[in-house]
Amino acid sequence: MVIKGVTPVYDITSSYFEGRKAELSKYGYSRDHRGDRKQIVIGLVTDTQGLPICIDALEGNTKDFTTVINKINELKSRLDGVYVIETSLEEEEMNSSEIQKSYKLLQVVERAFRNVKDVIEIRPVFHRKESRIKGHVLICFLAYMVERILQLGIEDLMLEKEIEWKEIKEKLRNWREIKVQGRDDLRSLYSGIDHEMKECLNKWNISLPFMKVKKRQYGKNKKQ
Repeated sequence: MVIKGVTPVYDITSSYFEGRKAELSKYGYSRDHRGDRKQIVIGLVTDTQGLPICIDALEGNTKDFTTVINKINELKSRLDGVYVIETSLEEEEMNSSEIQKSYKLLQVVERAFRNVKDVIEIRPVFHRKESRIKGHVLICFLAYMVERILQLGIEDLMLEKEIEWKEIKEKLRNWREIKVQGRDDLRSLYSGIDHEMKECLNKWNISLPFMKVKKRQYGKNKKQ
C-alpha cells in the first residue's frame, strides 16, 4: 500500500498487565512470553524510517489477520481524496529481492516495538480504564517518535564521527543545568556538553538557554 509516496509499514505486538480487571485486557498470544498475564494488542503503522503514523490499543485476544484488513480500511477512510494502492500477491509471485525488502521494512516496526518496550518501558501496564490505557500507549509512542526524529536528524553526523545513538543518549542523560541560588549574576552551566554534543545540538537547531550575565556595579554605594 502506498500513500502519497509513503509506504506505510504495519505490525502488531502485545503488552501485559499487572492486575486482572483492566479494560481491554484479555488472555491471548503473548509476544512477551507472559501467557500468565492478561494483555492488550498494540497495532503500529510507521513510515519506512520508523516514524509513527498511527497507533491502536486493542483487546488482548485480537487476531493478527483481522487487524490488517481493518487498518487498510481505516487508512482509506482517514485519507479520503488520496490514492491508496494495495496488493495481495502470493509469496511465490514475489521475487527474492521483493521479499527481502518486505522483511527489512517489517524490521523497522519491530525496532520501534523493542525501543518502546525496553527503553521507554511501556510494560507492564498498571492502568485499568480504557481511556488511560490508550493514553499510556500514545504517550510512550510519542516519546519514541521524539527520539526517532532526533536520531534521524544526526544520522550523517553519526556516520561521519563513527558514534552510535546509544552514546549520544548517554551524554544527553548526563546533561545537567546548574544554577547557583541567589546568584543571578552567575551563568547557568551544562555539564556533559562536549564538542560532539554541540554539533548534535546544531543539527537539531537547539540553542543552549544560557542565562544573561549581569554585570556587577562597583563603587556606587561607597560611603563618602
